Amino acid sequence: MNFFSSVKEEMKHIRFWLMLSFGLLLILMSTSIEAYRISESRSLGEDTGLSMWFMSGTVVVGFMRELGFASLIALLIVVFVEHESRQRQEEAANRMINDVSQSVFAAVLGKRLPKSLTDETFFTVLDCSIIREYLRLNLIFDDIIDDSGLVIDDFVKIHVSNIFTIKNYTDSTVKNHEIRMGYPKTPSEKYKSIVELHEVCIGSPLTPDAIKKGYDNIADREDMLRYLWRRDIPAKGSLEVRVSYTLVKERSSNEVWRTLLPTLYTQFDITMNCRDLEFGAHALHRTELEKTTGQGNTGFHSWNLATAMLPHQAILVWWRPMAEKKLLAPPIEAA
Repeated sequence: MNFFSSVKEEMKHIRFWLMLSFGLLLILMSTSIEAYRISESRSLGEDTGLSMWFMSGTVVVGFMRELGFASLIALLIVVFVEHESRQRQEEAANRMINDVSQSVFAAVLGKRLPKSLTDETFFTVLDCSIIREYLRLNLIFDDIIDDSGLVIDDFVKIHVSNIFTIKNYTDSTVKNHEIRMGYPKTPSEKYKSIVELHEVCIGSPLTPDAIKKGYDNIADREDMLRYLWRRDIPAKGSLEVRVSYTLVKERSSNEVWRTLLPTLYTQFDITMNCRDLEFGAHALHRTELEKTTGQGNTGFHSWNLATAMLPHQAILVWWRPMAEKKLLAPPIEAA
């Protein structure tokens, strides 16, 4: 928790406003009395009884002013001390959670796993506040037609739609949850006009300015255009995200879609409008995708993964001309 967050937290307590009001009131009163004293002393003369009374109050006025400033300084010290105390408590809580997780793993599994493994399991899965309940990826493959009406034989156009719902499983609002997306840059400058982000909806459609802000929030990679938006997700609340864009890829290639969130259910669709391509999809996961719709190498095909996906697991799709020697093989599982 940063210092400004600690200030906001302190502002929720009545003592903050009492100390602030007390300090400001004393400073205001002392300043007003001082101004009135000076005004009266000038109008009545230094030898009048009233002027002498105000002159004798100099010590009281000074005491009130100093007490007011002391109250404000004390308020700052209280906020600083509370901030440091919260930081120490959070660090202690994190250490305790880590120790407990180690003990839980050891008790449940009957063995003590390496700390690096249990830490990774805890922070990528068990400590997740936001979970993706549903993910649907839809890919539509089309030929690129040149100005003379001929099919470009080295590249293919892919329209991608990504729809998912995320939910906050905690009892408090998750602040500034990061919603990230990215897609590959064009492999050839002459197709740059085809590669395009068409739509982004995060609860509601984003304006062009909001989309540009997402682009400005994170640097591109050498091979990828990237976007980042932040949203507050209320306790037990859900948020639907929709993104669509168009890619240009080599006619023999593959693409990997990696999840950054635990995902409960995944549906993966391909509509193949290129008649000379064969293709396939695989889950980089302990279980394989189940094909539910589609035969042959054209038209609509659909797969689902009913088993939950963990962060950084992925789906791989490959495609290649039918006449090409099968150089691309399904992923090999390493021991």
